[in-house]
Amino acid sequence: MPQKVSLSVAFVSPKSASHPSDTMLYNDERNTTCFLVPDDTLCITIDFSRRDSLRRCIKYTGKWAQVSDYYKNKEIFFHKTDFIRLKAITANIAPDYESFSRIIDSLTQMELNYLKNYYNRSLLPKWFVDYEESDIRYFSYGLKIDEPLLMKGMRGIDKPIPKDYYSFLKECPLNNQAAILSIYYFLSLDSYFSMIQMPYTDSTQKDTSFASKRLKGFITNSVKNYDENISDILLALKLDQGISNWHVPIEEYTLYTNAIRSTDLKKYLERRYFDKYVLKEGDMAPNFYLKNENNESVTLKNFAGNIVYITFWFTGCKPCIKEIPDENHLVEVFKNDKVKIVSICMNSSEESWRECIEKYGIKSIALLCRGNWEKILKEKYDVNAFPHHAIIDKQSKIIINKWRNPSTDAEEEIRKYLTKQ
Repeated sequence: MPQKVSLSVAFVSPKSASHPSDTMLYNDERNTTCFLVPDDTLCITIDFSRRDSLRRCIKYTGKWAQVSDYYKNKEIFFHKTDFIRLKAITANIAPDYESFSRIIDSLTQMELNYLKNYYNRSLLPKWFVDYEESDIRYFSYGLKIDEPLLMKGMRGIDKPIPKDYYSFLKECPLNNQAAILSIYYFLSLDSYFSMIQMPYTDSTQKDTSFASKRLKGFITNSVKNYDENISDILLALKLDQGISNWHVPIEEYTLYTNAIRSTDLKKYLERRYFDKYVLKEGDMAPNFYLKNENNESVTLKNFAGNIVYITFWFTGCKPCIKEIPDENHLVEVFKNDKVKIVSICMNSSEESWRECIEKYGIKSIALLCRGNWEKILKEKYDVNAFPHHAIIDKQSKIIINKWRNPSTDAEEEIRKYLTKQ
């Protein structure tokens, strides 16, 4: 698919140079955005004799070079304003829904106005204008859809949602072929289902079967309400994210792939699913040698003969912090069984780790991972998102790596293997 990519240039000064400015483009602005299109070669020429920002020294040639020129000129016009970053910051600091919507709408309109004016006086292809407009609009829509959860769940701001808050959803259709090249279009469809059509509530949190109902509802809704190629890409994207970030049971994988009609997507997902997992069921769990809060050395071997539930987390991770009560619950539930609940803290100072243990009353076996062990365990357990969970059997073999979270049937899963062995 066509896609925006970041272009950066690193400059190295020869040792023989008496003045670095003679051989380096001495400017901090060494990144820009260009656009790649399948079956086309984008040629990039940089005039190093100019003492200016990278985007003013660059020249694009190729069939679709004018698209990369658009991004270059947009960055120059807005002094390299990162609209995605500005909108994300707004979502994290806005005091209320009204000011949040006002700022997001203003930033979005600035981008759309620039696109419209550029299109009117340039030769941008219509397919790209559709893509760019969709990218701008649906990124903002996704933020707006997710803001109530962020406002209340993450930031603790419990304010009523204005009655007309979701009126923006009428501005663009959900089933939109013109938006099919935009990743933010598909992410906003996912958010729309998760936050509006079938959200988690206080009552559904207690329903152990709701996660399964929600999965089936998402697949059924996609197939029923969207064109075939939109539905296929949406389902493939969702499954692909799951394969990357957590363990996807074969039953769930089958539900997705049965609903996807594209043969090429099915083949791609089959390769991803069966080749992805670094640790498979039955593999020996990688050992570790870490310090606990009493500065004692602890290894996985110390837990031999126990089912071990491990959480990888860090102190600045709000979803990780939110799970601590669920992990404490598991500690209490299995306190008389051969089960160990272990939390391995990464990317954190010892001081912040100890503060979290005290502040949140962590009851699990708390271990601190620092130095080379961080790199080793991230690689061995394929940790690429936090929190990350793994369940290990009494023989130190993997039951599941990338379990979803402690509140999602973890107790049931642990009991299943506790009675097996």
